[in-house]
Amino acid sequence: MEREVRDRAKRLGWIVVASIVIAVVLGNAQSWFSPAAKSPTMVGTVKSFQGGVEEIEKKGILPKGK
Repeated sequence: MEREVRDRAKRLGWIVVASIVIAVVLGNAQSWFSPAAKSPTMVGTVKSFQGGVEEIEKKGILPKGK
């Protein structure tokens, strides 16, 4: 039982790390293609993890989910 919980927590940790890396890479790519991007990378990343993904999509930083 404990092992299953530990494995699940470890997997969730890797998912969180991977999603942070992806968000930062997307933010950097946005600033490379658009020097006039309004929000800095870390601000966009933090907002996306605080449930502001829709707000960021409206600004055009992240592609809209289908």
